[in-house]
Amino acid sequence: MTSPITEDRLDRVEARLDLRELVSVYCMACDDRDIARVRSLFTPDGVFRNGDGSVFHHGQDAIEAMFLASQDMMKLTYHWIHDHILDFESRDRASGIALGHVEANRNGTSVIGGLRYHDRYRRIDGTWLFAERRLEFLYFCPTTRYAEVLTSPLRMALGETPAPADYPEKHWR
Repeated sequence: MTSPITEDRLDRVEARLDLRELVSVYCMACDDRDIARVRSLFTPDGVFRNGDGSVFHHGQDAIEAMFLASQDMMKLTYHWIHDHILDFESRDRASGIALGHVEANRNGTSVIGGLRYHDRYRRIDGTWLFAERRLEFLYFCPTTRYAEVLTSPLRMALGETPAPADYPEKHWR
């Protein structure tokens, strides 16, 4: 017979593994254009938003619509996660930061970005889901401007007017 402490620890270890897999499945679903799968990874009241506030979608329908609309602009993507930091609030709620990169074909231009997902997770009927994903960028730019952009505070360089990145400077204030 296992003790409650051992059961709690085992549950926490399993939750960590499940959450890492959730993040990886999200990346694969995005890259595979499996929008139904992306939708299924969010709670019914889930939220997806950008760190700068330019994108905010609430609920699975809105999140699905946002990903469907982005397919015209983002023809090819490759996401990968390097590190994943987790904090458990309760047995069925956690938050975390997933640090990674994305490569993409955006409107015919090869682009690269360094990113962080600030996540809130909720376990529903034994399955961990995203309750919220907030996407922040260290940089996002055409691959031809990568070296230049990394020496500038204006590292969001996809449009005509480069803008400040989401971090680290915004966190210093």
